[in-house]
Amino acid sequence: MGTQVPAATAAGIAAAMEVVVMAASDRRNRNACTRFVDLARNRALCSSATRKPGLWKMRATGTVGPNQVKAIKKHCLDATSDRVLHELEILRKELEVVHSDIACQAPKFSLDGNVMTGEMGCGNNSLDDDEAAGMDFRWTTTFKSDSEIVNEEHSLPRDVIFHRENNMVEEQRWIGDCPANLKPGDIVDLGFNCNSDLWPNENRPADNIHEALNRVEKLRQEGIEINERLGAM
Repeated sequence: MGTQVPAATAAGIAAAMEVVVMAASDRRNRNACTRFVDLARNRALCSSATRKPGLWKMRATGTVGPNQVKAIKKHCLDATSDRVLHELEILRKELEVVHSDIACQAPKFSLDGNVMTGEMGCGNNSLDDDEAAGMDFRWTTTFKSDSEIVNEEHSLPRDVIFHRENNMVEEQRWIGDCPANLKPGDIVDLGFNCNSDLWPNENRPADNIHEALNRVEKLRQEGIEINERLGAM
């Protein structure tokens, strides 16, 4: 028999889904929990974490175009930073395509037991490309337990240049409490390797989920403004 996932974890998955969708539709304020804190329903959503608090090690492997990729990060998470990390992952997908004049719809989620699936369709605004041109993102997150998660992602370009098909699998494991030198939201990035059998072990500058969210949102908004100035091409 498989590991039983606590009911609180399933509730947290559903909570994360709704908060992320609401945040995606309101980019003017990046903090979903703060934006909707006046609604009693969303206070409950913000109080449910999908990943247990503490230090999570995330090892990703897969293909980016023709290249084999391995990457490792560690995240110090609490309920708020966990929710923001979900939103950051969505926003990074949008940033990936915005400079190709591709706009994304709000992500769609479904939940079946301990498995969450998501998809986000993004369409090209070019006058010369087919109406179906754009980029599709799909992912499946399996909560094996409250301390082990597997996330599988697939992105597929449709008749657009400069984008390639990507397939990644990320194993996420809770490895204990956050050390004293890390606060919730802090990221330890060990880097990535391309076409190598070795896992990376770099000492990259420290980062933070909340700060990264602000940077990525600023870059995404700059891309949107450039597209608006240039108009459909």
